[in-house]
Amino acid sequence: MTLSALASAQSSPATPAQLQGVTPQKAMQLANSWKGNGVKSFVTDSAVQFTFPDGQQESVNLPAKQMVIAVAPYVNQTHPCKTHFMSGCSVADNSTFLLSEWE
Repeated sequence: MTLSALASAQSSPATPAQLQGVTPQKAMQLANSWKGNGVKSFVTDSAVQFTFPDGQQESVNLPAKQMVIAVAPYVNQTHPCKTHFMSGCSVADNSTFLLSEWE
């Protein structure tokens, strides 16, 4: 995603239509850029999920042989994070990664 596209996503209202045809990587970028504007987003082992302020839900499926890893810089404690809520996580936006192709 280019900087201008990211800036545009941050300044315009988030809509389910913006997720049509996007890659999982772009969906995660949008989830991070929509933080704080009422869109709830989280990633599971199979999809990036979104719930919009009007109640509409949308998901972007993860392809086979891909998984998401969320990394947090905890100093004194941690917590299990099977479902990572990007809309509620206070860690830096670049802490979620999509890994591909393993045996």
